[in-house]
Amino acid sequence: MSLISLFLNLTVQLITITLKITFQILAAIIQLPFMLFNGLFSGSSGFSAPNLQGFKKRGKSLGFGAQPEDQGNAHWATDKEIKDAHLYSPVGLILGKSLSNNQEFIRWNPEGHLITIAGTGSGKGISTVVPNLLTYPGPIVVTDPKGENYEITARARKDIGHKVYCLDPFNVCPNASKAQFNPLDLIDTSNPNFADEAKILADLLVLRTGEEKDPHWDDKARAILSGIIMFVAFFSPKGKRNLGEVRNIVMASSDKWETIIETMESATEADGLIARTAVMIERMADEERMSVFSAMEKHTEFLDSRPVVTSLAKSSFNIWDLKNGKISIYFVLPAAEISMYSRLLRVWIGSCIRAMVKKPGKPTYPTLFMLDEAANLGKMDLISQGVTYLRGYGVTLWIILQNLSQLEELYNKGWETFLGNTVIQQYFGIQDIKTSEYVSKKAGKTTIRVLSTNEGRNTGASNNPIGFSISNSRGRSSALTVSETPRPLIMPDEVTRLSPDEAIIFMRGKPPIPVQKVPYFLDPFFAGMYDDNPYHQSM
Repeated sequence: MSLISLFLNLTVQLITITLKITFQILAAIIQLPFMLFNGLFSGSSGFSAPNLQGFKKRGKSLGFGAQPEDQGNAHWATDKEIKDAHLYSPVGLILGKSLSNNQEFIRWNPEGHLITIAGTGSGKGISTVVPNLLTYPGPIVVTDPKGENYEITARARKDIGHKVYCLDPFNVCPNASKAQFNPLDLIDTSNPNFADEAKILADLLVLRTGEEKDPHWDDKARAILSGIIMFVAFFSPKGKRNLGEVRNIVMASSDKWETIIETMESATEADGLIARTAVMIERMADEERMSVFSAMEKHTEFLDSRPVVTSLAKSSFNIWDLKNGKISIYFVLPAAEISMYSRLLRVWIGSCIRAMVKKPGKPTYPTLFMLDEAANLGKMDLISQGVTYLRGYGVTLWIILQNLSQLEELYNKGWETFLGNTVIQQYFGIQDIKTSEYVSKKAGKTTIRVLSTNEGRNTGASNNPIGFSISNSRGRSSALTVSETPRPLIMPDEVTRLSPDEAIIFMRGKPPIPVQKVPYFLDPFFAGMYDDNPYHQSM
């Protein structure tokens, strides 16, 4: 090979190497946004907590030109989409703050029901419950396991002109004026629908766990309790027309029961339903009667508590004001007492819902039922069925749970139907697999572009045995390809690693909305509205 040929081959190789290096550098520069985007979602970028603000920014810089959507077009809601959904309203329930530069509140004027799923210790109270108790102008009914909600927000409710009532039989809030409520006030003996109210109250007393081997005993217990409630409503004097008297009858001695049965059998009131209850009891075999009465004793045992019976003895407010009055009711039941007194919570909430349904008219503002730790209520038909019709009666339910497994335990196969009947779903602080997978699936799939390089080599040689020429050839080729592939808008593991100050909102018919949570004591908007938290004086 001549020196000229060697020089030419060397020159070609140098040019090839230079072009390859240049091409790889350019490819790396082009691919950088994709590496950042994919790294953010996969966790390979080194971020310990995925950031929804980052999701929004990088989600807009995926490719060259328009956003690809052949494989899926899910995306985070834009400011325009949030505005078009009327979520930048100056009034309404606070869902969070916009992640854009304007940092506006995202509010929703309640036209349906909401559910918040948030893990233990994730700030449900400080960022969801309290901000809305401080600002919502309509009537409220709130479950308050620690009494914190009352202590922090009661003054604010009074400042907007509300009468505030705290039902606190165990004196969790020592400075609160203790209110009372008698659920039998809903049973109007002159109303032809009195029997329905008695049956609903009996159903609230009979708490079913879903683990009962035979529903017969609870069914019978509910039927007889309904008759006893009617008996008390029609025959007991005013001071004894309450659930305490129902418990007294259930626990009466055999001798007293003979007298009670005789009185019930001869009763012509209540369209004969009281007399039928007595006949039902008499027809039972001894063993069945013992089992049914044992069930009734279990379901009314919480009424042996003097503080509880006192709180249910009479009413210190008009329950009908919930429809269109300025009234705020706090039901305080400490966590340590929940397991024993969950039926009390059911009676409170169920009675308030019934009052809303029974009173005609459309209120100025829907009554907000802020049900924190709603799993403590057990399965309530008034809620499970009510999500489909209560809106029409001026009720907005805001159900707060720790995870979707709690919802499934309450409503079995109907849990997804229940979710589907809510307009707003809020998720943050998620740590369990079931909920994180649901959020990821609900957010949908988007399309991402993936860059790849393909490299090839070829060599060749030829000579002419007759002449004097010899030639060698070598070649290299590289190609850059862009492919589109689907991926979840947010992976399940990314849901569990969200920044602790961010949440995801799903609104029916809208793209998912990333929001910043709003701890009331860190936001100047709430300054001066709230009182100190007795458990955390710095708040």
